[in-house]
Amino acid sequence: MTDGRSTDDGSISRQAWRLSGMGLEFVSAIAGMALAGWLIDRWAQTSPRWTIVGVVLGLVGGGYNFMRQAVQAGRAAEREYRRAHPHDTDGNPDNRGKEGREAEDGRDG
Repeated sequence: MTDGRSTDDGSISRQAWRLSGMGLEFVSAIAGMALAGWLIDRWAQTSPRWTIVGVVLGLVGGGYNFMRQAVQAGRAAEREYRRAHPHDTDGNPDNRGKEGREAEDGRDG
């Protein structure tokens, strides 16, 4: 017996793993750069200068990578939604599209 859902559990599981991987990569970038900065600080005896630089570089690089992957995931989700709802032209869940609402409102397109 099915409940009428169009998405399968495998797709949802893949999305969850992808999103958790994005978060892990973000945290890893910050931690890795902070560790590199800390090691440079210990070697050059300049504490905490390079640790701070490493954290900032990790935030910038990790944030950029996170946003890039988030935009890709959003575009993929939009493509999947449009494939599943071909008559919905503007993202409106009532599936009438712009033309249908204008005709209902009495306006001409």
